[in-house]
Amino acid sequence: VETDFFNDVPYHRYVFMFRSSGGNGRGAGGLEHLGSTEISLQGNVDDIVRSVSAHEFFHLWNVKRIRPFVLGPFDYTGPVHTNNLWWSEGVTSYYGDLLSRRGGLNTDDEYLKHIAQTIGQLQGNPARLKVTAEQSSYNVWDGGGSQGFGNLSYYTKGELIGLCLDLKIRSLTKNRKSLDDVIKALYAQCGKGLKPGFGEDDIRLTCNKIARTDLTAFYNSLCRSTDEMPFDECLGYAGLIAKKADTPVVSGNLRIFAQPAADKKGMNVVFAPAGGGQGLKADDLITEVDGKPAITELPAIMAKPTPGGTYSLTLVRSGTTMKLDVKATRVESYPWVISQIPGASADAIAIREAWLNGK
Repeated sequence: VETDFFNDVPYHRYVFMFRSSGGNGRGAGGLEHLGSTEISLQGNVDDIVRSVSAHEFFHLWNVKRIRPFVLGPFDYTGPVHTNNLWWSEGVTSYYGDLLSRRGGLNTDDEYLKHIAQTIGQLQGNPARLKVTAEQSSYNVWDGGGSQGFGNLSYYTKGELIGLCLDLKIRSLTKNRKSLDDVIKALYAQCGKGLKPGFGEDDIRLTCNKIARTDLTAFYNSLCRSTDEMPFDECLGYAGLIAKKADTPVVSGNLRIFAQPAADKKGMNVVFAPAGGGQGLKADDLITEVDGKPAITELPAIMAKPTPGGTYSLTLVRSGTTMKLDVKATRVESYPWVISQIPGASADAIAIREAWLNGK
């Protein structure tokens, strides 16, 4: 469905390389290349793997060929800065899941549930009111790992910017144009990867051109400000509304991260925040959890600990074996839900159908 979307296959051979570590847990991330991708797997193959695979394959176009000017050819003498990683990663996430829906790999309800969860992730993050999408992108070298600066993920915010731009353009053009046309125009501008990348302000300019409207104020609000995102407005164009649930979902959080030791004899602690690691330290080797091998037990516990549950750990620190009890904190979160607006107009329903089905 992604090659059909661009009507172009820019490779002779494409290779998916899956690296599986086994055990419990979930697949996490991938790394794109010009004609391949490497994707990490851990535990069961589930819809997360579908989503990551779709994301990495879409990078074949967006990033490897549709790219900010500074992202190729690279200047390897120092950090490379662009305001537009929210587009490179977030809009890739947007299309990875949207095109999966259009290809029939998930249903309307499943896709809208995913969008609602993404809205919940952003709205539950106070960094959204402090850091813009462009700042998260440009300053990523100054902290935040590969997700973005200031604890604002340009993956999450960028995906939702893509959503809002898409539905806004569909509304303004009476469903004749969309973000699909914007990204295809940028693909043509970049010569399908054979010409230099696009300029720092070219996404805004291309949106204006496709919409035949000056979207600067709307674009700046999404990308260059800490304004709350206009979900009611944009989802409303498709006859939808997003609301936060009244009843919280209760989960647990151990606030530690560990990975299998090279010899598989335990789990090495990688991250245990001060005050939150409950006595654990980086480089501790956890060998047992409640008397069972940590290598098989701990990944599942880290992924879904019992709220308020206490776990007895056996660990080795600097050659000394010791016991330590850790407790999972109780976390309440309020999920977001997207539903149809009763009595939505025929135009709104037509936008929704075209958006979800690509017609």
